[in-house]
Amino acid sequence: MARVLFIPADSNRVVSLMDTDGSLDAFQRLVGGTIQVITLDNVGQHSLYFNEEGKLLHLPLNPRATLLFYRGVGITDDNIVGDAFLAGPVDEDGNDSDVNPDVVQLARSM
Repeated sequence: MARVLFIPADSNRVVSLMDTDGSLDAFQRLVGGTIQVITLDNVGQHSLYFNEEGKLLHLPLNPRATLLFYRGVGITDDNIVGDAFLAGPVDEDGNDSDVNPDVVQLARSM
């Protein structure tokens, strides 16, 4: 089980906490396809998941996930498209942990 922060591409939709079973299938459902993950080194080693084929599918820009990406890796020449979610740091068994409440607050402020 992992509590993740769902970040919809549509800025009119609310960023929300969701409980998942941590499976590949559950993660793919959240982003609507195959997943890509980036570790956000500057955001407490949290993992940002998004649709790997989002640009090929012409999914809409996700401004909130993009800002987290910029802050987390220090790169500002790329964008995140489509729905995304944030999971906590990977534990010693390689599983995602719950997203940290401080990171939830940061994401909600963007």
